[in-house]
Amino acid sequence: MDFVLKINCDNDAFGDNALSRDIEVSYILGRIAQSLEDGKSYGTIRDTNGNTVGEYEYIPSGKE
Repeated sequence: MDFVLKINCDNDAFGDNALSRDIEVSYILGRIAQSLEDGKSYGTIRDTNGNTVGEYEYIPSGKE
């Protein structure tokens, strides 16, 4: 089984420098971690502006 995470960082919430991008990714990872702890093993990812920027899920190995 694999855990697949895809985040598109090409919008305003990720800013125009490395620090802004890192802060946004960190925020998103924290929300994903909380969702996993709550038992949600897949979902849509939204940035701080509410835009859909990706998804995460467990999938059987070799089925990407």
